[in-house]
Amino acid sequence: MGYLVYTRINVYSLAPTLEPKDFSKYGWYEIPFHYLWDYFSHAWICLLFAFTAAGLVYEFIPKEVVTKYMGSSKVAGYVIGAGLAPFFTVCSCTMVPLFAGILYAGAGIGPAITFLLMAPAANILTILITGEFLSWEIAIIRIIVSLATAVLAGVIISKTPWGKAIEKENQISQNPSTIHLSLHLMKG
Repeated sequence: MGYLVYTRINVYSLAPTLEPKDFSKYGWYEIPFHYLWDYFSHAWICLLFAFTAAGLVYEFIPKEVVTKYMGSSKVAGYVIGAGLAPFFTVCSCTMVPLFAGILYAGAGIGPAITFLLMAPAANILTILITGEFLSWEIAIIRIIVSLATAVLAGVIISKTPWGKAIEKENQISQNPSTIHLSLHLMKG
């Protein structure tokens, strides 16, 4: 694992690897379409990974396990959310499908928000790059501030009425007894 991270740092360059696309030759109404095409031609692999990982989490991790360990009222949920997030070295836009996957799998809104915020802010690659290029003191401060912010935001959102409503909605839709009751009522 350490060697993998080391090779990623050695490959990383602060210089841009691609030339920026010149949009000046297009009309003002064409630029948004060309810009989106340019973006999606580079970002599709990250988004493919994110949607695949979210689908795998949703389908193959038992919902009871996710609900048991990642409920909003459990400290273990916040620890798991903050502890797993640094291993996802992806950007914040790629984290949204992963966030949705664990939320729909039955996690509480608080641990899911903690996971969503912690991954892009303090993943392994960003910490190592911060330490190498800026300083290791800043990297440690980055970890501490990212952890505090992610957990605090998760706790605050889990206490809001709309946060509780989102969590309740996902737990109700995942509860098998509710599904059987609704099917029984529809037949009757």
